Amino acid sequence: MAAHYVRVESLPMLPGKLPVVGHMPRLITNFAETLLAARERFGPLFRIDMGRIHDLVVIADIEGMSLLSNRQASSDVMAQAGGAVLADSILTQDGPPHWRLRSVMQRTFSPRGLDMTTVGGLIAEETQRCITAWRPGEAIHVHRDMRLLTLAILFRMIGCETQDLGEWTTLFSRLNLGALPVPGFPLLATRAQDQLHARLRTIVEGLRRDGEDGTLIGKLVHSADDDGEMLPIDELVPTLRLLVLAGHETSAAAAAWAMLELANHPDFWRRVVDEAATVERPPQTVAELEQTPFTVAFVREVTRRYAPIVGTVRRLTEDVDMLGRRLPAGAVVLSPISMLHLDAGLFEDPMTLRPERWLDGGPAPVNGRKLERLSFGLSGPHFCLGYHLALLEITHLVVAVAQRFGPEGRTPSLRGAGLPRRFTFPFTRPMGKADIWIE
Repeated sequence: MAAHYVRVESLPMLPGKLPVVGHMPRLITNFAETLLAARERFGPLFRIDMGRIHDLVVIADIEGMSLLSNRQASSDVMAQAGGAVLADSILTQDGPPHWRLRSVMQRTFSPRGLDMTTVGGLIAEETQRCITAWRPGEAIHVHRDMRLLTLAILFRMIGCETQDLGEWTTLFSRLNLGALPVPGFPLLATRAQDQLHARLRTIVEGLRRDGEDGTLIGKLVHSADDDGEMLPIDELVPTLRLLVLAGHETSAAAAAWAMLELANHPDFWRRVVDEAATVERPPQTVAELEQTPFTVAFVREVTRRYAPIVGTVRRLTEDVDMLGRRLPAGAVVLSPISMLHLDAGLFEDPMTLRPERWLDGGPAPVNGRKLERLSFGLSGPHFCLGYHLALLEITHLVVAVAQRFGPEGRTPSLRGAGLPRRFTFPFTRPMGKADIWIE
């Protein structure tokens, strides 16, 4: 059932919305830039129409992120915003049900939990398989390759044979349609969700039957909550669906932008190569990330400049005072994460890629919040559980590429083409093939 929300007519609505789809034609390619321009015109509080929800209050200020951990706001509207993509997942829950599921997952996805599983070895094997196919002088379709790489890692984590990638990617592509306000798409997405759930249920039931196999997902399936009870399969299945979808799309996009920016910045490439020469292998544990501080800073900066997730929404359960205005209970509010990453009040020279901003402690915290985690929800009960996994995955890739091609004196290149244009909804990803070359 859709969450009930109210319109906030007292705030200005961004002009130019269309029937059914609202402002989506603009937002799908210029999300952050559109909201920055609207803030210049209207101030930090204004409304947009995103099609699936026709009246969202944009809180174009980092103060809005406080609502992610506030009992005055509910996550139930996330299901309406994301359709079948987010339905029944941990992102739509609050309170005891959310904490019960998260506490189990958090033990698995913490740095210690990741280091205790085989995930580092899986990342290493699949990354080597991917980049071994790269040939100097040949075009590398980097976003396509990154999607296949991250899917292969995640599918091996959940026990899916990688030869089934094509069937899985087709289903996830159809599931993604559920986030777009186009007639017919919700039905296609729901059918894809049903098929995905049937496949995932088979995997979970097999792991429960055969015992723990040492993988991250095997560990999750056999973890118990605080009462000593294992999670019901009906809770695990949508959780795994979200894990694969979010981990695949967001990590693939960030990894693609990392390779594109290395091709665009030879000075960054040289520093990464020099640093990679000082370590025996690319990092396979969270602890090993400390051995490559510049590369980690570069990856953090890429996820800032190209925030994979554009924002998150909440429904207010009571009146809230925000930036000098009172927002009524029932209002749906949007915290625009990708826009905040380009806010000059938070980041000096925000349009420029500057990895050094994350070295020596990084930017000063704002209201006690570490900005390095802004891409992942900043803090609180809905902070992204995949934060450490994504950082490990992308840093491993960059170091592995540097160790393979750096000693030969080779460098990634765009061949003068410049960076590709972007899709900015629902994930910030390159348009087209996004080619690079190893010269």
